[in-house]
Amino acid sequence: MAATFSYLAEKRRLASIETLLRLSRLPRREPKTFEGFDFSRIQGRDAAALGKLPSLADLYAHRNVAFVGPGGIGKTHLAQAYGRECCMRGLKTYYIKATELRDRFQKAVQRGNTSRVVSSLVKPSCLIVDEVGRCVYDRPCTDLFFDVVDRALREGGAERDGPHEQHRPERVG
Repeated sequence: MAATFSYLAEKRRLASIETLLRLSRLPRREPKTFEGFDFSRIQGRDAAALGKLPSLADLYAHRNVAFVGPGGIGKTHLAQAYGRECCMRGLKTYYIKATELRDRFQKAVQRGNTSRVVSSLVKPSCLIVDEVGRCVYDRPCTDLFFDVVDRALREGGAERDGPHEQHRPERVG
């Protein structure tokens, strides 16, 4: 009987992870993982900090994470791996490119439904905005972006993910 309950619990856990991954918008083909990243390429003080990413310690400590550097060093890989790890731990995650976010904000301004768009973006525990340096935001979109960050930190998306997680949302970008 215990084996049956264990099997059913594991099946439910895996189905939940699959749903979180699907809703996250993380790329499904060739998923990025921490195991697939070559940490040996990173030297200096950043190497130690990057090595701690799989623990999600920054998320649990309510700290934002930003990957900054020239193209081709793995910023997107690490951001996607971070989001995937959040999903694997049962945390709601949402991945969006900065240009998509800007377009969503612009449509929201035109339609007059900015509060609904902002509310939807503060729900996940981990919001990943990729390629921020390749996108220009006008003033209304910039204001909305910072409204998302501010509200997410104040409201705490992770508390809505479940009682097992006691932290506020993390921004990886």
